[in-house]
Amino acid sequence: MIVYKEMEQRSNEWFKLRLGTITGTRLKEVFKSNNLPLIDELIAEELTGLTPPPIYVNDAMQRGIDLEPVAMELYIKETFVEVETPAFVRHSELDFIGFSPDGLVKEDDKYVGGVEIKCPSSKKHIEYIRINKIPNEYKYQVISYFINCPDLEYVDFISYDDRVKIKPLHIVRVTRDEMLVELQDTIKGINKFNEKRAKYFKQITE
Repeated sequence: MIVYKEMEQRSNEWFKLRLGTITGTRLKEVFKSNNLPLIDELIAEELTGLTPPPIYVNDAMQRGIDLEPVAMELYIKETFVEVETPAFVRHSELDFIGFSPDGLVKEDDKYVGGVEIKCPSSKKHIEYIRINKIPNEYKYQVISYFINCPDLEYVDFISYDDRVKIKPLHIVRVTRDEMLVELQDTIKGINKFNEKRAKYFKQITE
């Protein structure tokens, strides 16, 4: 894994670093029945060096951004771990994939765990507590941790909503062993997707 610490997430340097890369939030698009829009976007980034237009941030999204540090602080107090937040992590061999972690748990100079934080609506927070597993919509974001960080033993998925006073912080842990089959299938799918992208890249540039 290649870890980038010298920049801030959402900075201009960070956006440029991600150009043409299958990031954690993009990974699920690889497995859509029609993944050509993602291929078009990645090729456009490679050929132009231009980042996509900024995503409109509504009030709910901004609330999540503002509360994420609060959730992280509570998580650290509850688990007594050391957490770092690199700007970006790139796979050491597959240089076309990477992700921006919410946090990486460090022990003895080695990253052993990941932290993925969501600050959803109260309804969604209750749902996440009820199902007590990684929500399907975030499965590939969690898988990104394991793929890009080969030493990670686990990922803690956190749902935080301070309006649910009885349980504002909910943590679901998933281990590498539990997701081993899905990880293998995901890597196969990524490689197949990249072959498809390379084919269209060659067609377009020639």
